[in-house]
Amino acid sequence: METGRPVENPDVVYEVEPQWIMPANSGAHNWEPQSWDNDLGLMYFYYHDIANFYSLDEGFVETGEYQIRERGLSLGWGEGEYRRRLIEEAGPRPPSQAYVGAFDPITGTYKWRQELESDYNGGVVATRGNILFQPEGTGVFSVRDTEDGELIWQYRAPVRLDQLL
Repeated sequence: METGRPVENPDVVYEVEPQWIMPANSGAHNWEPQSWDNDLGLMYFYYHDIANFYSLDEGFVETGEYQIRERGLSLGWGEGEYRRRLIEEAGPRPPSQAYVGAFDPITGTYKWRQELESDYNGGVVATRGNILFQPEGTGVFSVRDTEDGELIWQYRAPVRLDQLL
């Protein structure tokens, strides 16, 4: 933290060794709404650890030059049979986990966190009444106590996409 710049983990260099990395590009805390409690100095948010397999593009490994794809995404990583072979050699995918928690950004620690059933969930809204609201990826709307994250109430609210349109 001397410079404030990120410190790269030397064990997680997929350019040298193709591997599973957590959190992946869709992992950690992303765009989902979060809530700040100014009195307690706590941030409430949902996050997930989802692994993705990273490797350099096969053509780049062979030639040292990367070719932009004419169609689809040009992500710069291995795809197709090449990727499948590397994944098989790397071993099983690490398990995904998702949590909702109360985080203290000053100490870098969680006051509490609760594991969630679904990997992908909605953001949170906390109130001054010590209530935390969150829609979960299972179709459940959950209400938790901001003190410890314990579940207070849930409502199963499944919705079909065609009902929204």
